[in-house]
Amino acid sequence: MQTTLAPGETRYESDGEKGLKVLESNRIDLALVDLNMPHMNGEEMIQRTKQNPATANIPILVVSTESSETRIDRIRSHGADFLHKPFTPEILRTAVRELTGVSNEEFDGTDSLRYSGPDF
Repeated sequence: MQTTLAPGETRYESDGEKGLKVLESNRIDLALVDLNMPHMNGEEMIQRTKQNPATANIPILVVSTESSETRIDRIRSHGADFLHKPFTPEILRTAVRELTGVSNEEFDGTDSLRYSGPDF
């Protein structure tokens, strides 16, 4: 059974396995994924997400310090976008808007992202 997070609500999970379960059991607009996670790394999580018909269309944005162009290209070939850390809130906001298709008019009218979890 899928549930829907409230508009603007975010979910944080500490590892790839838990993150994959959240994607499978909720209606998610966008997944921000790190590559270095315990139990299942981000690349495996992306592959499994894209192979599952129920989650294949969820946009994924990898946020990482990864510097290997070969690995970044491989991540993109799996259907995820990539944002290199560190980044500004404006760069993240632009990436989120582009991936979700949310226009400036549809955005909730605030100039800040509402998130109280770990810093990126």
